[in-house]
Order: sequence, then C-alpha cells, then structure tokens
Amino acid sequence: TPPLSYQWYQNGTLIPNATNTTYTFGALLGTNTYYLAVTNVYSAGSPTLSGTATVVGMPTTTLTPADYTDHIKITFAGYNRGETLSDFPVLVRLSTSLPGFSYSHFADPSGGDLRFTDAGGTRVIPSEIDEWNTSGESVVWVQVPKLAGTNDYIWAYWGNPAATTPPSGTNVWVPQPWEGLPAYDVVYHLKESGFPFADATTQFTTSNGITPTPVAGIVGTGESFTGSPYLDAGTVNVGNYFTLSAWVNVASNATSIQAIWASKGGSSSNGFALYDNFYQTTDQELVLETANGSAAPTLVTGNGAISTNQWHFVSAVINRAGGAAQLYVDGVIAATTGSIRPDFTTNAEVYLGEFHGNIFQMNGLIDEARIQSGTNSASWVWASWMTVAQNASLESYSPVTTTVVTPPSPVTIQVRSSAGSINLSGAGGSANATYYVVGSTNLTLPMAQWTVLSTNQFDNSGNFNVNVPVIATQQALFLRIKE
Repeated sequence: TPPLSYQWYQNGTLIPNATNTTYTFGALLGTNTYYLAVTNVYSAGSPTLSGTATVVGMPTTTLTPADYTDHIKITFAGYNRGETLSDFPVLVRLSTSLPGFSYSHFADPSGGDLRFTDAGGTRVIPSEIDEWNTSGESVVWVQVPKLAGTNDYIWAYWGNPAATTPPSGTNVWVPQPWEGLPAYDVVYHLKESGFPFADATTQFTTSNGITPTPVAGIVGTGESFTGSPYLDAGTVNVGNYFTLSAWVNVASNATSIQAIWASKGGSSSNGFALYDNFYQTTDQELVLETANGSAAPTLVTGNGAISTNQWHFVSAVINRAGGAAQLYVDGVIAATTGSIRPDFTTNAEVYLGEFHGNIFQMNGLIDEARIQSGTNSASWVWASWMTVAQNASLESYSPVTTTVVTPPSPVTIQVRSSAGSINLSGAGGSANATYYVVGSTNLTLPMAQWTVLSTNQFDNSGNFNVNVPVIATQQALFLRIKE
C-alpha cells in the first residue's frame, strides 16, 4: 500500500491541521459541506476526492456576561477519578449560605434568568430547575460537558431582566444526538403531590398507579411509598444495556421484599426487579432478580448493604446480552454472589415501588429514580452518588461576584428631651463602629460644613444612645447621626 495523506475541506476551504482519517467537527453552526481528499503516489500528487457530506449544525446558545449582575464559579474539586465523564448531570445547590448570594438579585422571582455556561463563560449549557425555594435551598440540575478532574469548572449567571425565560431546546438528561452518548429514559424527581408525576426526559410522565406522599427527600422533596403507593412508568423498552438507580430510605420496620424498580411479578415471571431484602427476611441485601418465565437467578450484595432509616444510592448496571450486571450501593460496587439471565423480556411495563400484581410494596422513601440507556461505568455511578450525597461533596462554590449595590440599612432615631439636653437613641448602625453627632443652625449647608458635636461608638449590636446639650440662645439646631 503506498503512503497516503489526508486533507479535510469545509465548503471548499482547507481545514488547517485536519490531516487524519477522522476529523471531529465539534460545535457546528449553520449548514456546511465537508469532504476528505486523499493523496497517494499513484495519483501523481493530485488529491482524490473520497466523498462529500452536508452537515447541518445546531446553533450554539451564548450569553454576554456583562448582561448579568451576578455570577459564581462552580468547581468540581471532588472529582478525582481517571475517567472523563461527558454530558454528566450535576446537582447545583443555591442558598444564602453561599457567600454573597441573595435571591433578591434575580430578575425573575422564580429563577427564570438563571443560566449556566461551560468553563469559557459564554456557551450556555443545559440546566433544569428542580425546585426553587427563596426561603431556603434551591436545587438545579446542570449537564456538564466534560468532567475530568478536580480543576474542572462551570459558571452560573443571573440578574438579567432581558432574559427571564429559561432557554428552550436541549435537555439535561438527553445528550445531543451527534455525540453518540447514552440518554436517560426515565427521570423522576418525585416532588409532586399528585398525578401526573413528571419524567424530566419528557418520555414517561405518568398518571398511573397509586399516589405516594411528598416528604423531605435527599434532593428537595421526595416521596413516601409506605403502604400501597407505586408509579407505573408504562412500557419502557430498556434494551440489552441499561442502568437502574434510585435514592432509597427503607423504614426500620420493613420486612421481606422492598421493591424499587420492577418489570415483573413474583417468582419466575418474566422481567427484572431491583429490591431490598430477600423474601421473608430483613437481611438488608440489595438484589437484582431476572427471569424468563421459568427461572429467576439473582445477583446479591452482602447482608446489611442497605441500612434502614438512612438514604442510600442504589444502582444496577445491566448487560443483558452478556448475562452480567453490577450492583452498587453509595457509589461502591457491592454485589458478591449470583448471576442474571440473558433472555428476560426488555419491553414491558415498569413499576416504581412494587412488583406487578400489587405485591412486595416499598415501605420507605424514594427520591431521584432513574432508568438510563447503556451500562454506566464505576466512575459515573460514583459521581452520581457524590453529587447528591449529604456527607460528600463533588462541587465547591466561589463567593458570588455582583454588581448590585446594596444600600446601607437605615438608622432609626428616637428623640426625647431631658433636663438641659436632647437624648438621641436608636439602632441600625455598624457594630462597634464610630459615629458622630453633627449639628447646624442652617439645614441647607453641605454636610462637610456641619459642626461635630460629639464622637461616639455603636455597641456590638449597632445601637446608640447620646445626649446633646441644649444651648438656650440658639433658636434652632438641626442634628444628624453620621457613621
């Protein structure tokens, strides 16, 4: 085979440094025509056109940082794995516990002006407000383009009155089609008080089942499935490769099988089921059961993997074609024994919180329940636990930078007369700061020309109390407190 050289062209123009058999287009704008020219010794140095393709690009949404009053840098200091995760959904928590953060700086009271960008600071990335709570913590899901190390970061912006409607288009849970990345099939945030229960992917919003009760969850609001509640996601074709996950908090009095996700009924009925506890036990094992109608092998963790009255992130990574799976608890692989079938049905109704036939209902709480296409890696599962866990931290936040000028708090003053003086008292000063009582017989004089009558200090709560002598020969005296 003679030596070959490769050159890529865009709309007839040579693309510099694109000299390999494969060229990654990256972010595309508008409609472009690409072709590859191959040169070899037999063509006497003349390029040979190998093929032409027209590529229609998706417009990139950008913002101008100067249009926003506030911004914050979010760094993923906790991600120390060797694998790069693409289009990974992270949980961003916003509240007044962040230095400089104030809900009053948002142009839209419901957070509609909140935007996120990649590290460059201008390209908008997908985000979804899960719950907005101006009296506490707001939780937002953001699709991070690349998560590779402890120095990776994104930006959040808000405070633009000209951009109070969230941008439409991309979905946090569905990567762009040209990226070839697995999407989520079902994402239940589980915050509703009644049907319908929204699927954040917009595919399997459900109004079927028995309504669970909203309670405090691991991410904002979760749901209590104690008793008979369950959600019927409908018929979900999970395919040969998929991942089940959920945050669960099993009640201390839960006995026997506690269903999480299930597409099957009891015994050897066809389908899959992910649950806690073996039948008629309280062994606290996480179990993945698969069956084809005649046999039901199980993959099982050790005893005590899911302690009660505590939130745990459980995940089953399933390779049906290979007859293999992994079970994870709190981001760590936990399966010890067992196997799965390679021939259970993959296109069936999927329940959350019970098996088919109204059996083995969950006695406890569930939050953030998901089904994803593809088999998640150990790093993806670990980071999915890490971004939510209360005893860990994937993200760190810089202080908020703002252009909003906060007006000083007004000082309240009470005036009363006493023998030979006027008493001034009040609150609202800066703790332990120096203040001055200034006076003038002419109210129109500039402040710099007023006379300092006394120098004092606020107490450690910003309160003050001072007496100003009355001079009998003065017909009028105007007074001010100056910090």
